[in-house]
Amino acid sequence: MKHVIYSLLALMTAIAANASASFDRPVTLGSTPLIPSVATMEKSGLSSPYDNAAIKCAKWILSVNISDNDDESLNNLREEASEFLLTWMDMTDKVHVTLGHEIYPLLENKEILVAYLAGAAIYAVENQTSVYDHSMKIHSLGVAISYYQANKSQLGVLTGMDYLIKLRDTGKLDYYLTEIAPMLSEALPSVAQRNIY
Repeated sequence: MKHVIYSLLALMTAIAANASASFDRPVTLGSTPLIPSVATMEKSGLSSPYDNAAIKCAKWILSVNISDNDDESLNNLREEASEFLLTWMDMTDKVHVTLGHEIYPLLENKEILVAYLAGAAIYAVENQTSVYDHSMKIHSLGVAISYYQANKSQLGVLTGMDYLIKLRDTGKLDYYLTEIAPMLSEALPSVAQRNIY
């Protein structure tokens, strides 16, 4: 479980380190969403006014492919949108995601993890449920798989994601999540799951 916590801390640190110095003002770029200031949201202590912006950021993150031409402004904007989304998820009561051993190892890349969490946020808000249940897992995994397939040339081969795709394509993903994965969690230490958002 320590590797889950350390990986999430590393993800948030990487996002924060790459954030623009001018993050106190909203950012726009062409058709990208308005990204509110994380500092302003944290200072207010309120997440509700930022719900729509968070979902727009989540949808934008998922819609923009990882660039192979190293577009620095687009990469910075993606990092800012990711930081805003993760901060919002940490502050809101509209979505609570629990990553267990059965799912986390399959998300071996920070871009895929952010896509998974974006999928969970979208599902929670659109379905008006904060409960991290089987339906939200299936939706979020589907989103992460689609994102991986769209960006595989940039992300490289991720064996965990390829395994998920194989399970999905053979109709065994649901069985894996309901029957096999719980046994994996039971075989591991009792801290198999932590509520991260």
